[in-house]
Amino acid sequence: MGCALHYSNARSGQAEMFYTKPDDETNTGTTATTVAGGSITVNGGRTVQRLYPTMTSAVVTASESYISTMQFNSNDFDSSEPLEVPIQPMATALGSHISVLCPKGSVYKNVNMGMKSSATINTVLRLSEALTATGNFIGGIGYTKS
Repeated sequence: MGCALHYSNARSGQAEMFYTKPDDETNTGTTATTVAGGSITVNGGRTVQRLYPTMTSAVVTASESYISTMQFNSNDFDSSEPLEVPIQPMATALGSHISVLCPKGSVYKNVNMGMKSSATINTVLRLSEALTATGNFIGGIGYTKS
């Protein structure tokens, strides 16, 4: 076996990406349509570039809607508007027909949201309807440093 390596000390032209998420996922509960999730602390950050929202049911339940969005909001962003993105469901059902999916995880690129060098980002799950069985959600980010 052989291996060829190319080494260069030239800069790539792309900013180095860093990734983080809350320590644990959050339970969706069964009565609310808006559920506060974990928070993310970034030190030395410059821009949020990617968002990674994930939500799954704990028990797949027939006729349960998993239509939802996740918000990433912070007073430390350059804009006061939250970043809100749809979440691809991990399971779906209609009547007694239940399908558990294994989709590619959602990722939203080129967000380019500027932030203060020390930022706290809060995640919030927004469901189209209150669930009858609990689930879990978590959101992560990819960001560049200054």
